[in-house]
Amino acid sequence: MKVKYKNWSINKKLLSISLSAFLPMVILAAYLIVSLNNAASAYSEITKSIAYANRYVKDFKSRLDYSVYLAVVSNKQLKEVGDGVTTVNGVVTVNPYDYITEMEEACDKMTQNATVPLTQSQAGRIKNSLSSLRFCVQDQQIKERTSYDERMEYFNSNVKDLTTLVQTGIQDYVYLETSNFVTVQTELNRNNRNSTILAVGVAIVAMSISLLLSGRAARSVTRPIRDLC
Repeated sequence: MKVKYKNWSINKKLLSISLSAFLPMVILAAYLIVSLNNAASAYSEITKSIAYANRYVKDFKSRLDYSVYLAVVSNKQLKEVGDGVTTVNGVVTVNPYDYITEMEEACDKMTQNATVPLTQSQAGRIKNSLSSLRFCVQDQQIKERTSYDERMEYFNSNVKDLTTLVQTGIQDYVYLETSNFVTVQTELNRNNRNSTILAVGVAIVAMSISLLLSGRAARSVTRPIRDLC
């Protein structure tokens, strides 16, 4: 059998007043914390994705181009150019095959880091360009051009064009990921508006319930006193 509110003890009535004001605020605070955490997580994921891709925006093209260029002008095999050698202009040479493999693995990581499907597709396109680049930098492709001019023409029209394509692809990836900041910001602003409306609503409801319970508690105390007078 349910006990009517007017039959509750004073302590229970005071506790119900406190809970009616406290519990809605706790629920509201939990909602706001979750919303804030989701926004912070989204920003963190985008920043992580951009920072990782930025490592290769400039270095990949400059290091691979210069390493292949050294092999072309000196008529050497690519492995003879040296790996990790700092040249006079500050560019660190690479083994093109190993560096392309590293970039392919980076594309897989970029696909994992991507925060929108469009950037996942972009990482796939970069990887396809790397497959073509791997074929173009093979020693036999360069050695088939016996004269210096032929080798340089091949280098400029094939290797450099493909490394430019890869670099542009990485830049587009970064741009698309950066654009997602706007989407997250829009979502955050929408959540802020909803949170403000919710907070006002919860405050009004909690205040109304507290006033109602306070009035009923007060009457339950004053009514017996009036009845005795």
